[in-house]
Amino acid sequence: MGCCSGIIRVLLFIFNFVFWLIGLALLGIGIWLLVDPASKAIQSVLSFYGIAVYIIIAAGAITTVVGFLGCCGACKESKCLLIMFSIFLGIIFAVEVAAGIVAIVQRGLLSDLITDSFADILNQEPDLESLTGAVKVGVVAMQAGLQCCGLNATSNWANPQLEDSCKCTGPTQGVPTVPPGITTGPTTAAPSTTSVVMTTSNGSVPVGPGGGGTGGGSQDPDACVGGLYQPCEGKLQTFLEDNFLIVGVAALVFSVVQIIGICFSCIVIKNANTDVGPV
Repeated sequence: MGCCSGIIRVLLFIFNFVFWLIGLALLGIGIWLLVDPASKAIQSVLSFYGIAVYIIIAAGAITTVVGFLGCCGACKESKCLLIMFSIFLGIIFAVEVAAGIVAIVQRGLLSDLITDSFADILNQEPDLESLTGAVKVGVVAMQAGLQCCGLNATSNWANPQLEDSCKCTGPTQGVPTVPPGITTGPTTAAPSTTSVVMTTSNGSVPVGPGGGGTGGGSQDPDACVGGLYQPCEGKLQTFLEDNFLIVGVAALVFSVVQIIGICFSCIVIKNANTDVGPV
């Protein structure tokens, strides 16, 4: 029994050391997301994104402290530390299970959150060109990262064809396709090696492949219309829903590992000396 108890004690220490490293990783990721310029830009677009970052930081800090308590308790066989560790781990387990279930079940609420965040931005100015500061930087960064244009419509930009982050290279060259929300006049199709020219109220502008932009190579036909990416709302929702599912599943899997840690801790407590021991 003493040999088994020693093995479990070593396993408990290893478990808590890994748990402590995970806490440090979460803490580091959270702090990085808090200070990273691109992350700050996203926070300016999505109000709830900042809340998620602070939750990650809090989770990392708590996990680091709990892992440290577990390591010390396993080394010293301190009942006090191990009991504290088990209680905290049980609380974290309950919160993680609840958070995992909510993240999986309530993914549909992301659509409303995104719609509300975009509506707040559009209520500030009549068009995205009029935005200033971090909000505009965030919109442009989101468009570049997700390969999209506009919030809920490309016409959120008064002149989307002038925004580099909106431009893309479509699979059908030389075919003039009119972007949504643009008032058109006569169009002139150019050869496949040049851009398609569209006459608008603002003059003639290139809107097809070859009209410039940062995109290169063939793109998804549904993602590039008239040389412009499609609105960001749908792409952002899909991106966040996929990541929420990953977070939810990871939380549930990690909670199973925590049950093992609680069991190991209880066994070590049971086999520890009857006195509380050093703290």
